[in-house]
Amino acid sequence: MSAPAQPGLTTPTLVERCPGCGAEEYIVAGTVARGFDANVNGTTYCQPDYEIHDCPSCSLLFRTPRLSDEALSDFYARIDCRVWEIAGLHPTERAVHAHLRKLPLGSRLLDFGCSSGRLLAPLVGNYRCCGTEINPDAAAVAAVKGLCILPDHAIDTEPSGSFDAVVMVDVFEHLSAPLQIFSKLVRLLRPNGILVLATGNGDSHVCRLDPAHFWYFRHAVHLCMLTFRHAQFVARSLSLRLEQ
Repeated sequence: MSAPAQPGLTTPTLVERCPGCGAEEYIVAGTVARGFDANVNGTTYCQPDYEIHDCPSCSLLFRTPRLSDEALSDFYARIDCRVWEIAGLHPTERAVHAHLRKLPLGSRLLDFGCSSGRLLAPLVGNYRCCGTEINPDAAAVAAVKGLCILPDHAIDTEPSGSFDAVVMVDVFEHLSAPLQIFSKLVRLLRPNGILVLATGNGDSHVCRLDPAHFWYFRHAVHLCMLTFRHAQFVARSLSLRLEQ
C-alpha cells in the first residue's frame, strides 16, 4: 500500500500565465482530462483534472493545473533512475550523438538533467563530458560512468562560454520556466556552440487530436510540449539560429 503525500505535495499549482513567454491569453486545446495519481516509492502524487492551454503568443502547450514545485522536487528526488535504463540508445539519442560527434575531439559537453549518464557515457573517452542531475542516486551512477557531475547551481556560476555543446534530452517537458533555463544554458555556450534538444513533438497529429488525453500529458511530471513555432520563439528570444 502507498501513503499519500504530505499536504504541501498535494496542493496543485494553477498556471495562469504561459510558462514560455508569460502571456495571459490562451486557447484551450481539446477537452478536459480526468486527473490521476502517480506513485513513487510509496508516495502518491495527485494530478487533479486538467486542461492543456495553447499559447497564441509563443505556441507552447502547457498543463494547468499541475503538480506544485515542491511536489515535483520531491518526485524527482525519489524516482529510481533505473526505470529509464535500456541497452543502447533510443533513436532520438542516436540523433543527438550524430550532432555531438561532429565536434572536435576534446570538446566540453554538458548534459543538463543527465540522469544516470547513459547519453554521454559512450563519449567519455573522446570528449570532456559533464552533467547536472537533481536525483542524487542517478548523479552517483553518472559519476561512475565518467561524467563530471556539476552542482545544481552550475548553470548560474559556471563561466560564460564554458561548453562547446549543451544537450537537453527528455528534460524540456519537465520545465516550469523553459525560457529562463534556456537563457542560462545559452550563456554557457562558446561562440558557435550548439544547443541540442530532444523532447516530445507537440505538433504531431495524434497529439493535436486532444492534447490533454495524449500519452505525453498523462505523465504527472510532463508540464509542457514543444512545437516548431515555440522553437522559433526561443531562437528569436535568445538570438539563436534554429538549424533543424
